[in-house]
Amino acid sequence: MKKILIIDDDEGLRLVITQALSSHLACEVVTANDAVSGIATLQGQSFDLVITDLSMPAKKLAGRNYHLEGLEVIKAVKQLPQPTKVALFSGTVSHEVRDHAMNLSVDCILHKPLDFEDLIHAVKAMLA
Repeated sequence: MKKILIIDDDEGLRLVITQALSSHLACEVVTANDAVSGIATLQGQSFDLVITDLSMPAKKLAGRNYHLEGLEVIKAVKQLPQPTKVALFSGTVSHEVRDHAMNLSVDCILHKPLDFEDLIHAVKAMLA
């Protein structure tokens, strides 16, 4: 069974994506509510695909603010010893951000609001 990690600060969107993927694919879906938690989850588990939002708020840990976004998640995924696909989604993706994501070897860029047919199609293609 394929394993997918969804990273987004929007709890409702995480839930809808999880339900859409679970109902259309035979997969296990794990979620994280920010980039820091997502990267920590990556360190302890193997995933076939990571889907991350681009912009997420800072997270406070041990009295310090950590502001990691989707591009840092892509970097972390691509440094994993096992090959893992990664998709980035956002409401706005500038040419600069798109080019940077492509240079980091992102596998797919999706745009918000998400079209769930497009999401399912993209996920199936990445997991094939």
